Amino acid sequence: MKGFVSLHQHTCWSALDGLTNIPDLVARAKEYNMPGVAITDHGTMSGVFKFYEECKKQGINPIIGEEFYVAFKDMHSREPEERKRFHLTVLAKNMTGLKNLFKLSSLAYTEGFYYRPRIDEKTLAKYHEGLIVLSGCHSSKISQYLVGDPEKGVEQDRERALRMIDWYRKVWGDDFYLEIQTHGLKGCPRPWIEQAKLNQELIKVGREKDIKVVLTADSHYLDLEDTETHEVLLCIGAQNDYDDPNRWSLRDWDLSFPNPKNMEKWLTDEYGTTEYADNTVEINDKVNIEWKYGDYLIPEFDTGELSEYDYLRTLVYKGFQKKCPDKLKDKVYTERVKYELDTLKQMGYLGYFLIVQDYVNWAKDQGIGVGPSRGSACGSLVAYLLNITEIDPMDKGMLFERFINPERGGKEFTFELEDGTKVVKKWFEEVELEDGTKKQASEIREGDDVRLRL
Repeated sequence: MKGFVSLHQHTCWSALDGLTNIPDLVARAKEYNMPGVAITDHGTMSGVFKFYEECKKQGINPIIGEEFYVAFKDMHSREPEERKRFHLTVLAKNMTGLKNLFKLSSLAYTEGFYYRPRIDEKTLAKYHEGLIVLSGCHSSKISQYLVGDPEKGVEQDRERALRMIDWYRKVWGDDFYLEIQTHGLKGCPRPWIEQAKLNQELIKVGREKDIKVVLTADSHYLDLEDTETHEVLLCIGAQNDYDDPNRWSLRDWDLSFPNPKNMEKWLTDEYGTTEYADNTVEINDKVNIEWKYGDYLIPEFDTGELSEYDYLRTLVYKGFQKKCPDKLKDKVYTERVKYELDTLKQMGYLGYFLIVQDYVNWAKDQGIGVGPSRGSACGSLVAYLLNITEIDPMDKGMLFERFINPERGGKEFTFELEDGTKVVKKWFEEVELEDGTKKQASEIREGDDVRLRL
């Protein structure tokens, strides 16, 4: 066997479903000599940044993905039938794929949320570039139609499943794989019989259509001894009594982190080949993500044919005419303005000032109070002339360097506005109404971590 890489992995970021902490996950993968490991949390990418950093720290390849919820028909529909949803395993192959994963994950919340964040095949195809798709677990649409699932009200429709497989193969080519799984426990035969039947069907289809099959383990915790702790977690999520014999339970499955030696033995015993494990290494070798971060990403501001510098300078001198026309020929003022503008250009803040002045002036035009601003921002003459602040820093002897200082570096500065959240929210709504596009990034805070949904 060439090796084995875990490609279907839930962490504690699969809220009330996954138990594994990211550092422990990566350490276990390294202990098993895996060249890489994946993260595929349910309907979220909240853990991927921490995961990426931890993989780089421990020297293994980070495979970033998500187990998406796929709508029954249309992610924009809220019909009762849409409560029926499916799973799909999607991995990023490169930075283009990572950006598309972020886009899909955001759309699942902002446009597709109905009990769960959902996407659909049409949207998935639109953002398919740079992605690797596995057919999914037993709850995927392909799996459900291939073998049927009476408990979920899905009748077997093999022809429909085959058409879907053909569609995925057409869109993704060799980056589409059929996903088989192993996590059956001795003494709990029924769930394993269902999965074994599905595995046989997928392997058969793979041979018929020359599509590669890949082995995964639907891992939700590290060790089998964690099963009961995981059961408690499920009870909290489903609001079930632990002692209720009819409650939802995954006790019949081994959802621990897969040991490559066990995977090799199982494949050899069941199918006489380790090909399906070898394909996990093939996928790992396809994945190369070099995530550059550390700088703020400031949206572009439409300045027409002018550069951001010239556009901002034009607005500043219009402010001169309105606020202090007598200072237009004052060398102290004009040199201060040039110094501030050059500093903003040097540090990449021109777009930021353009955006802030836009929503502050919009708020003032709408009669929404923003206050005179406060703190070190009042030391900027450019901010005063743009009407962001109401205090002339030259008149008060205030220093621009207290606000922004190239020698200090970093980007830890803000404009403090009265009821700023309300102002920005309303301004975003106005911008979206004007051109129908969304330009904001929402900040998500979970504990001490900050995540951005782009």
